[in-house]
Amino acid sequence: SDVYKRQLTMTLNTTESCNLSCTYCYEINKKPKHLSLEKAKAFIDLFLSSEDPIGVKGTPNEWILDSGVILDFIGGDSLMDPELLDEILSYFQFKIWDTNHRAKNNWRASISTNGTLFSRPEVRRFCEKWRAVLSLGVSIDGAPIIHDKYRIFPDGSPSSPVILEAWPWFRSIFPEDSLSTKATASKATIPFLYESLVYMHETLGLRWISQNFIMEDMDLEPSDLEELDRQLEKSVYYLL
Repeated sequence: SDVYKRQLTMTLNTTESCNLSCTYCYEINKKPKHLSLEKAKAFIDLFLSSEDPIGVKGTPNEWILDSGVILDFIGGDSLMDPELLDEILSYFQFKIWDTNHRAKNNWRASISTNGTLFSRPEVRRFCEKWRAVLSLGVSIDGAPIIHDKYRIFPDGSPSSPVILEAWPWFRSIFPEDSLSTKATASKATIPFLYESLVYMHETLGLRWISQNFIMEDMDLEPSDLEELDRQLEKSVYYLL
């Protein structure tokens, strides 16, 4: 997003744990590893103690140092451990003011989640507490017929019903973030691109939709490309 082009981003991988077992996930042999609070604090201290943590002083990119800071939490799904996120943000907020850092009035946190953890009280408490500085994105792959083909729980059950149950809460707490999503597409998604676009816009109320294909070779046949062309044409006419 444009925000990431304008601000310096600190990325913290807080956990490898995820409550979903997406069939296209590239993270294999995942283990329940979590970032310790001590290591997170050490990283924050190291960053804030340096006047030029990315080595751009004296270069055309020096402006980045005055552009603000984004704490980008990734996983797994970082909302698996909202208490840790809360402690990290509390520490960062204290330290950035205690050190009178140039970004003390210009920082945010960012999380991308699968949207199935919003029913947990501890997750809602965290989100509501930090909503003023938190950008929260939910990944929706499309209409349930295709979303639930890939984004499933370990027992094989679909995830879209859980997401839809909490969707009104998400939209009320994050009205701007709930207008956009990043949808992952694959070969099986192609016949449903138009249907998914309409569903995400009209049912979920999304206005900015990125439908991105997986990076792996999908072994597409000429018929797949012909169908992709038809789906894109229908999508263009719908948007217009």
